[in-house]
Amino acid sequence: MVRQGLLQELDKSKLPSLANMDANYMNLAFDPGNKYTVPYQAGMDALVVNNDKVKNPPKSWADLWNPEYAGRMVFLDDSRVVIGMALLTLGFDINTKDPAQLIRQRAKLKELIPNVKLFDSDSPKTALIAGDVDLGITWTGEAFTAHQENPAINFVYPTEGSILWQDNWAMPVGAPHADAAYAWINYTMQGDIF
Repeated sequence: MVRQGLLQELDKSKLPSLANMDANYMNLAFDPGNKYTVPYQAGMDALVVNNDKVKNPPKSWADLWNPEYAGRMVFLDDSRVVIGMALLTLGFDINTKDPAQLIRQRAKLKELIPNVKLFDSDSPKTALIAGDVDLGITWTGEAFTAHQENPAINFVYPTEGSILWQDNWAMPVGAPHADAAYAWINYTMQGDIF
């Protein structure tokens, strides 16, 4: 978005909430110096499993190709997550741009995707809690909420590694209500509100 000229530089004098930010989420490679973005929320994608229903729970992303899981999985409806997971099973970087590696992950996913019962990024925990699916890929927050409803539902850190993510606030060029946007960011990023 920055390269395409869609975002304006932020006026940090209007963002006192920056003083509350954890340095681990600041100054990342996609926005050095946080000229255009402010961290909003972060987490990870990993496996989720209902241990009451799955007797042989997955320990790795590669385990999802196990035929006994066919028709029992929910995946996030997010190409970055699904492609990233497949790349990790092949030992590749989830951010690869290598065409040969991307072709290999595509072939690997073609084997798996027919076994996925549901793609849901709005509320993947719903199908888990309802018992419509028994395992899959989800975000930490969804797994946490599902576990609160049913303690048998657990988050599993795959042996190949989890996928970390971060959402950020940004302001489009020509935003008609920039002052309101700064007020919103400052309000939402207070420790007692966030």
